[in-house]
Amino acid sequence: MRANMIKNSPNLEGTTRGYEVVSDEAITEIPNWNTQLSTLLGAAWTGGDNISYPPYPDLTDSDYWEQQVLPRWEDGSMHSWVAVRDNDILSHAAIVAHDDKDERYFEIGRLASAPAAPRGTTTELFLEGTDFIAEAGLYGFLEGTVSHSRSQYMAREMAGWAFAGYVYRGFVAGKHLDGVLLDNASEDFDPIPGIVGRLRGEPVPNDEVYRKRFQAMAGRVTCARTVEIAPYGPIHTLPDLVAPLNTIIDQNKDL
Repeated sequence: MRANMIKNSPNLEGTTRGYEVVSDEAITEIPNWNTQLSTLLGAAWTGGDNISYPPYPDLTDSDYWEQQVLPRWEDGSMHSWVAVRDNDILSHAAIVAHDDKDERYFEIGRLASAPAAPRGTTTELFLEGTDFIAEAGLYGFLEGTVSHSRSQYMAREMAGWAFAGYVYRGFVAGKHLDGVLLDNASEDFDPIPGIVGRLRGEPVPNDEVYRKRFQAMAGRVTCARTVEIAPYGPIHTLPDLVAPLNTIIDQNKDL
């Protein structure tokens, strides 16, 4: 396992990128670590309209990191990885445990990267998380934002995760947050009417919330690149996921 590791991080040519990867309690050795992380996450979830759309608002509160996140690092129910250079946190990724009937599984996310972070930094941290899940032999999933497709790409193309359907991520700052669900199952989810995706191998049924979202999403799915992160406009996904996502929408928007 990689918890509590501090290491230099090589690039593809084998030379140092000039930052270290630090995880879990070791992060607290960085000056102002909780303020840095709350600021980093808040900036990552701010759109071009200068409005923040945090799917996890508590993570923009520095006290929450110290009072709630640190105990989870200590008991193993959450693991974080950060890239740090000269005591500046450049990027963050995390996995968060869910426990159901004595079975533990992990959600990966809470991704954020500062403008000064070298290219590929967040991907490296993301893969630390997916490797941890794989080494533990547990189920893992990602609720990938559709404001852009970066996290979807990391999960599908870099970690080899499968398409698992659609997920509704909540209503924040007057906007609905839609998502593409990916997991570490061996095969992609095959859309069928009445089912919007799967989680831990179990079907996620369509309901009134999903139906209304699909009516709003119809005709908006695209694989075009964007730099906008606010949740309005096109629904962004990977080229090979446009068709299955549209199928889910078409099969369920009128049910």
